[in-house]
Amino acid sequence: MRCAATSPPSLPNLLRTLETHELEERDAAGRYWLGVGVAALARSVRSDLQTAALPRLGALAEELDMTAFLVVRVGGEAVTVSSAEPNDTAAHVVYRPGTRHPLDRGAPGLALLMPEAPSADDRDPLRKARQTS
Repeated sequence: MRCAATSPPSLPNLLRTLETHELEERDAAGRYWLGVGVAALARSVRSDLQTAALPRLGALAEELDMTAFLVVRVGGEAVTVSSAEPNDTAAHVVYRPGTRHPLDRGAPGLALLMPEAPSADDRDPLRKARQTS
């Protein structure tokens, strides 16, 4: 019996596939890093960023009695990387890792857009947020 040999995918093709699924990202220097999509694969996955952020998010959530979360920009979306809820509140908002919102909608996206140069396409909430910062 004869088996057909298939060649393994090339490294650039594999990296493009991983990037499409946000499992890797490339920085300005061309280095590859784990992407935020890894966090959404399983709650047990902890990147260096999540591990570093969680104690600080927990302390902030307790101090303010509200959910604290770390959100990063991925293309045109705000993606939750990690979050912490306060222990002693009757109700609180939950942001699960991997939660996505368009950048131009909601507080996380507005916070990520505030440092950018103003544009004629900016929505009123973004303009107001820049004025109050």
